[in-house]
Amino acid sequence: CNIECLKLTLLLLVLTFINFVNLLNNYTTEIQLKGSTLYVALSSAVLREELSYGKEKIIKMINEELRKDLVTNLVLR
Repeated sequence: CNIECLKLTLLLLVLTFINFVNLLNNYTTEIQLKGSTLYVALSSAVLREELSYGKEKIIKMINEELRKDLVTNLVLR
């Protein structure tokens, strides 16, 4: 995949995550993809704790939406 493909994939990933947490996006301050790890910065410790219980499900939903296994790990900060 070339640079343009990577940029498009990252954009799709960001949009998918924002869509997934549409009601919570006011708490999302940063999203980064490094390798296959998705880093999501949240401004709410309570939300971060709640989402941490469903990380595997979140990863599965993101990958299903993207129709490829792009994310293998989710780090909530």
